[in-house]
Amino acid sequence: MPVPSLSRKVIIVDGVTNAGKTTLIQALRKQMPGSTILKFSDYYQKQVQRLQGKCDPYLTEIPESIRKDAVDYNLKRVEAAVVFMKNNYLDDFICERLHPTDYVYQRIVLDVDANWTYDFLENQINLFEGKLVILSLNDQVLRERMEKTLEQRARKNGPSFEIPTHLFDYDNNRRKRDLYMDFFEKSKIRNKQIYDTSDLTVDTIVREIMV
Repeated sequence: MPVPSLSRKVIIVDGVTNAGKTTLIQALRKQMPGSTILKFSDYYQKQVQRLQGKCDPYLTEIPESIRKDAVDYNLKRVEAAVVFMKNNYLDDFICERLHPTDYVYQRIVLDVDANWTYDFLENQINLFEGKLVILSLNDQVLRERMEKTLEQRARKNGPSFEIPTHLFDYDNNRRKRDLYMDFFEKSKIRNKQIYDTSDLTVDTIVREIMV
């Protein structure tokens, strides 16, 4: 049985598709009983479609005003989550995705290469000693895992309202992986770790995170 710690923990798990985020979070929940789980998904796809007022699964020809509104909206909801974690200072949190995915998907989905806009977020995260964990993997393992999971991720009823089918291919996922690594280098979060899950077991990663 896990022994509860008196010091609270806030752990943000992010990284490329197929790197093992869900598996890691399940393992962390066993070590952090009673923790609050926050999950961010569907970055920009759903927001842009609603701002456009139509279902366009390929997000083509997005007006600049809609790109800006989508980015502003997403940044506000991420900031709200960070403030929520800060204000609930007696609770443990496990957060699946946060501003690293915002950084990556601005570039992948919206083709926006905006300036770094996360100083407020990261200053707040540092105040409550939040831990950022980025998961990555090498080219070979990325391809192998994609081949195993692609059919599961494919939608039976055509292009997804939530995730464009063209973002499931290997080249896009490799680009996403590299953008997460770029984010990690730029991030000013003091307590940050990156793990290549090509070889590491989830138990090893959990042990290091929980130190």
